[in-house]
Amino acid sequence: MAKYVYNLNYSKFDGSSFLSNIRENSTHHKGFVTLQRQFLSDICKRKKKPMFSVDEGMTEMRDAVSCKRILLVLDDVDSRDQLDALLEMKDLLYPGSKVIVTTRNKRLLRPFDVHKLYEFEALNRDESVELLSWHAFGQDCPIKGFEVCSEQVAIHCGGLPLALEVLGATLAGRNIDIWRSTIQKLETIPNHQILKKLAISYESLEDDHDKNLFLHLACFFIGKDRDLVIAILNRCNFYTVIGIENLVDRNFVKISESNRLIMHQMIRDMGRDIVRQESPMEPGKRSRLWRSKDSYNVLIQNLVRNSVSYG
Repeated sequence: MAKYVYNLNYSKFDGSSFLSNIRENSTHHKGFVTLQRQFLSDICKRKKKPMFSVDEGMTEMRDAVSCKRILLVLDDVDSRDQLDALLEMKDLLYPGSKVIVTTRNKRLLRPFDVHKLYEFEALNRDESVELLSWHAFGQDCPIKGFEVCSEQVAIHCGGLPLALEVLGATLAGRNIDIWRSTIQKLETIPNHQILKKLAISYESLEDDHDKNLFLHLACFFIGKDRDLVIAILNRCNFYTVIGIENLVDRNFVKISESNRLIMHQMIRDMGRDIVRQESPMEPGKRSRLWRSKDSYNVLIQNLVRNSVSYG
């Protein structure tokens, strides 16, 4: 979405820069400096020149933005350090300049004078089928014979563009039997590529407390009343009120109008898969069991073990 808006509008400004995947790129060696160099190259229309520190980059960025209208997009920001390194010059922006920030953590934007906050809405079914089709068939609709399967995949993805893009690319060029088999598999085993990308957000949570709280919610409490969940988990040594607020800020969970916890199916699947990977073949060794069948089997196995006498 941000790239689409950028492509529509960058020509209206004196300079423009789209800094993508900031969360990932900032972790590389001299990541902040590399991003600053990219910004200066884009805005000043020059080759990237050597730069040795973030402070040096900030100074040059101040000079670059003070005399021209710019469009700057900061894509996938997840820490205050990133904003400090790339937006320190915000008060010197030339009148008419625009800055767009995409983030999974709304709290990062609170100290800034945000003109408008846009929260991404999941794609509807028609939009989902169209996006899936572009990646699977190279056109805006399914090819003949794949209409039903495309609808089923779109429903499974729940309007999440990342999932639609990954599954579309995975199924591109495959026959109808592969599509049907994939749909059946997705009912019990989520797509690994999607989970891997979503897990990056999980790893960025502030601490083990919020990670464990998220796993509890994903496994046991989706659809439950928020106040009831707080009452239960507070007795399990969780700081549930602030923990849920942190997860809401990062779009892991939402609170419905009826005060119930809502989580996207793919986010839920990612959380449950993290638990499943603790012991893929032996549910009894996992930290959480949410399927009644697994719980029953583990209880039966424990009863059998306890009934065996040795001697």
